[in-house]
Amino acid sequence: MKNFKTYKRFFMALTILSLSISFGGAYAFQIDEGAFGKLNIDGAVSGYYLYSNNVPPASTGSSTNGDKKNRYDISNALVNISKPDGVVRFTIVAGAYAFPTVGETTAKTTQSGYNTDLFSALPIAYLEFDPNQSVSIKVGKLPTMIGYESAFTYQNIDIQRSILWSMQPVVSRGIRFTYTKGIFTGNLELNDGFYSEKKPALEGSFSLAPNQNASISFNFIYPDKNTKPNQTSNPANKQEYELTGSYTISKFTFAFDSMYVHVPTSTEGETTSNHAFGIAGYATYNINDAWSLNARAEYDEEGTSGTDIMGFGTGAHAYSITITPEYKYKQFFIRPEVSYVHITNVASAYYYTSPTASAPTKNTQIRLGLEAGFVF
Repeated sequence: MKNFKTYKRFFMALTILSLSISFGGAYAFQIDEGAFGKLNIDGAVSGYYLYSNNVPPASTGSSTNGDKKNRYDISNALVNISKPDGVVRFTIVAGAYAFPTVGETTAKTTQSGYNTDLFSALPIAYLEFDPNQSVSIKVGKLPTMIGYESAFTYQNIDIQRSILWSMQPVVSRGIRFTYTKGIFTGNLELNDGFYSEKKPALEGSFSLAPNQNASISFNFIYPDKNTKPNQTSNPANKQEYELTGSYTISKFTFAFDSMYVHVPTSTEGETTSNHAFGIAGYATYNINDAWSLNARAEYDEEGTSGTDIMGFGTGAHAYSITITPEYKYKQFFIRPEVSYVHITNVASAYYYTSPTASAPTKNTQIRLGLEAGFVF
């Protein structure tokens, strides 16, 4: 109850601040601190609703009764404070957030073991040292370089993340070295992998951007094989190798994300190795300045031995389709969504439960969603 009251006060204060900025007509609030430099303040406040025709069983749900058929909550109540100029810079992101993911259990934004509780109300906070235009060093809580989709809903083309996203890291604590020269950008980071705190991991990204409309990137993360599972990831010793790319032509943007995952044997419960593969395609059609149509399709599968990687049971195959039209007016946005998930090759215990059934018997899920809010 104490945590709820704290969050409630924060949301109210953030909403008042956001409204005062929003009606000022700017997308970021800038403060000039003289010798200290300029500070940018931006963020998002939004809520979402999801209706699921079938839900995960109680054993994988967010309560003793499993997931909810109807879920509504805050999706973003975030403020981002950054110093973007100078040799010494910083970025701080604070607030509450949710991670709705197609086909998987939803939970309260402030529920223990989910969403905001995973990476705290300060999910991203780092110092940055930029001695010149080519070199950058960041240290602190850093967003991952893995994946096409970002951590927070308002940063993505869809409300819900993909199943592929759910296998990837989100935030790590570490130090990142970046080198940029022409069309090439290289990043190497020593961190704690899947938020393991104690075990090290090496994460990297090497990308080419021949022009402002095209990019391709190879990304990887290689954790210590004996990394112990935690509430942000189970297993947490996943070695991931990924290729992503995007291309914009006229009003269309197309992108893809393909990833191979290997889980080695370890002293922390992985007695048998396993693997997974996933590929997702993304498309956006910007109809005009106000309207856009977004879509995502994906296919994922994992091996038949070892620890479950995707969350649908060892050996699962899954595909999903998500369609999200969006309307924007200045800082305000609203978007409905429909998603379809189909899973196969798993034990029925991992199937979905329909509202009229007492046992999981369904291997498909349809969700209808809506998100609305504003960015500032």
